[in-house]
Amino acid sequence: MNDNKIEQQSVDKNEDKNGDNTLTVDHKVFDPTKKENVTITLKLGGTANVDAPKPDDTYTITIPGGAYSISEENGLNQPEGHSERTENPDGSVTYKETFNQSEAHTFNYVLSPLTIDNLADNSLPKITYGNTTKIVKVTKSTKENPVAQDFLQVQFKQHLAAKLTPSFNRVTPNSDQSTKLGVKQDYTYEVSVEQADGILSGAFRGFDPLVTNSGTITITVPQKFKLNKAVTDQQNVNRGVKITQTGDKIAITYNNSQKTFLEIN
Repeated sequence: MNDNKIEQQSVDKNEDKNGDNTLTVDHKVFDPTKKENVTITLKLGGTANVDAPKPDDTYTITIPGGAYSISEENGLNQPEGHSERTENPDGSVTYKETFNQSEAHTFNYVLSPLTIDNLADNSLPKITYGNTTKIVKVTKSTKENPVAQDFLQVQFKQHLAAKLTPSFNRVTPNSDQSTKLGVKQDYTYEVSVEQADGILSGAFRGFDPLVTNSGTITITVPQKFKLNKAVTDQQNVNRGVKITQTGDKIAITYNNSQKTFLEIN
């Protein structure tokens, strides 16, 4: 078998083998709400160093970015060789493993759910919601054949589901003080938005910046309810919202705002 080619197997798998070399991922689905790490294991060479790397052999593994941080365990150190990490513009991470001597070796690459500390890092890749397929690829090059060849490949799925929870309450006069609505009178309603990003526990006050930087909520009101736009705009100065009414629809366009007041008469 030519060890410079991926075995002709389905790409839809979490284990691949090329001779005595294997690439595995221990979860078929990554869901950060479960607070579980995913480990990708690259095992090069078997018992008695069968198919073991040789001096000047180089392997690269590229892991797509996602709602996780990526770290390496058991990288190469001198004199056996050296490991090099590269963060790519598309958010993926590539590890280059170069051997100085012939020996079997096992690498672990750990994907950990993002934390609050990660959110302050502006270099985070864009988060894609829904179910996305992440394909992990390994290439190999040798002193005799320096052009990298496809070697191993596995995949897993990332599952992310955001949840938006708006609330709409009358605050002036509040519902306990006045159970009936009169005519030619202003009523103030408070609109709050919380969004759970499907990554961290709890919810973000306003639109979660991991999910979106803006959003629009549309409220249907009785036909004779009219937005007092001047008072509404005054109450929402510096809140980063735009509020308009067309017919029986009031549209609130947010820019990471937390609380909005509507003055309706």
